[in-house]
Amino acid sequence: MECEGIFLLLGILALWASLQAVSGRGEEEKPGVCPPDPVRCSEPQQNECNRDYECGAQLKCCHWRCAQRCVKPVQGALQRLPQGPVLLQLLQ
Repeated sequence: MECEGIFLLLGILALWASLQAVSGRGEEEKPGVCPPDPVRCSEPQQNECNRDYECGAQLKCCHWRCAQRCVKPVQGALQRLPQGPVLLQLLQ
């Protein structure tokens, strides 16, 4: 019976420690907007990041040149441009 209590306590401590590690990583989204990506990809590339907190200082994790990459964000109220044929119509 005492072993079960010890294992339960160890399990709770392990869960608490993992939650502390995740909450301290600063996983919130960084300010700014990802720049529009002008490149049309024939093949996807290997991602360099998955979330903003994986990028250095002022960089965001954005789709850029066929993969998720750490890039400098655009500041301000720039909205994402539509992708695909709509973008081509805007350029004509």
